Amino acid sequence: MEAKFFDSLSGGDSANGAKLCMGLTDGDFWSCLSGVQLLYKGQDSNNVDFGRIEAVSNINNKNFELSSGQPLSLWLYVVRRVNRCGMEEQTLSAAVMVAFDSLGNLIG
Repeated sequence: MEAKFFDSLSGGDSANGAKLCMGLTDGDFWSCLSGVQLLYKGQDSNNVDFGRIEAVSNINNKNFELSSGQPLSLWLYVVRRVNRCGMEEQTLSAAVMVAFDSLGNLIG
């Protein structure tokens, strides 16, 4: 299991642990038995913060719920799947660059 998911020291209550429901098992067990998709973001492919999960989605879900972005910003979002054993794929194949307008709304 990836170390960033195994969160027993803080009882699953860190930012990443809370998004993955690790608090349900006090951070001791992987609670996402069917696997999940994780969303990360960065300014470009060399600057994605893979230590900070932006959003979590069911493995079969095709959408992520995001709050509005920073006005007049450009971000690269990367989706990575994590299997039922807590092993994360290491790829940039599911990535998209998005832009936000002056109100923080996604530009189509």
